[in-house]
Amino acid sequence: MNKKMEEALLDKGYLVIAPTGTSMLPLIRPNRDVTVLKRKTLSPKKYDVVLYKRDNGDYILHRILKINPDNYVICGDNQYIKEYNVKEEQILGIMEGFYRDDKYIDTSSSLYRLYVYLWCFSLSFRKIILSILYRIRYLKNVKK
Repeated sequence: MNKKMEEALLDKGYLVIAPTGTSMLPLIRPNRDVTVLKRKTLSPKKYDVVLYKRDNGDYILHRILKINPDNYVICGDNQYIKEYNVKEEQILGIMEGFYRDDKYIDTSSSLYRLYVYLWCFSLSFRKIILSILYRIRYLKNVKK
């Protein structure tokens, strides 16, 4: 994502983009699934997937896990390390849905809400599983 895409989101009110990173797997597959983002007009809600801009200028698509009085706690679905102190003004857009192959999945659908419920409440268990998988991958690479 770059400054032109940020301007398009702010000017047109929406942005359709195929994310490239793996931090939102298994929900969003990089360079395959296409997200539909709307410009933030209201404060995002807990478990919304938001596009925000880090202080270093990076654009990130992650999920809100907690709302504090003056900031948000955010984490990618494929991560277990939370990012703290994300400010309201850093959030540019909120995901309305995404295209998986030819099918559109709306964030208000019951199937999506079930995924969010199961995935977000498995965060502590997911940390253990992901750390084991990362170690296995590391050991395989060391042996080569």
